[in-house]
Amino acid sequence: MEATGVISIAQRFCNIPYMFDWLSPVDMRFFLSVMGLAAGSTLVAPPPVLAQPSACMADAGGPAVKVTAQGFKDRKGNLRIAVYNANEEEFLASGRYVQRIDTPMTASGPMTICVPLPTAGPYAVVALHDRDADGKLSVFSDGFGFSNNPKLGRSKPPVSSVTMNVQGVSVISITLNYVQGFSPKPWKPH
Repeated sequence: MEATGVISIAQRFCNIPYMFDWLSPVDMRFFLSVMGLAAGSTLVAPPPVLAQPSACMADAGGPAVKVTAQGFKDRKGNLRIAVYNANEEEFLASGRYVQRIDTPMTASGPMTICVPLPTAGPYAVVALHDRDADGKLSVFSDGFGFSNNPKLGRSKPPVSSVTMNVQGVSVISITLNYVQGFSPKPWKPH
């Protein structure tokens, strides 16, 4: 599909303004794939932030991932944690997550979310700071990060760089990235 086709689809179905005409097809596919995080049903967890604390207890018996997200630009909106099977077909594909949890931002500090999983095995974890809480990625506003904290460019990272093996309760930390200039980077206040 040529660039204008990708852009017109994005504008039609995702309400992306025409100011994105300058994005290449690869850039647009990356932003659209990250927007896939916004698709599907929502599970909202009330504070305390640890969304499913019983799943991360030592005696819980099932696999889970305990995700600490850090490096927030501000405390607006929601934090979304989405877990995908670690394969190229499902990673960041719309509605193909294994588990997704949305929770309101806390007043300060890192946020820790416990995500129960159906089976042990390889997964990719994505964190999204949805600053306007609209359930959609706002490319130049929202923050995002991945398991293993790979350096991000203007396309989605290869699934191999974000894959982690979950056995029991796996504990990870994700540093959020915000678009600064033309590329996503960890937030550094000016």
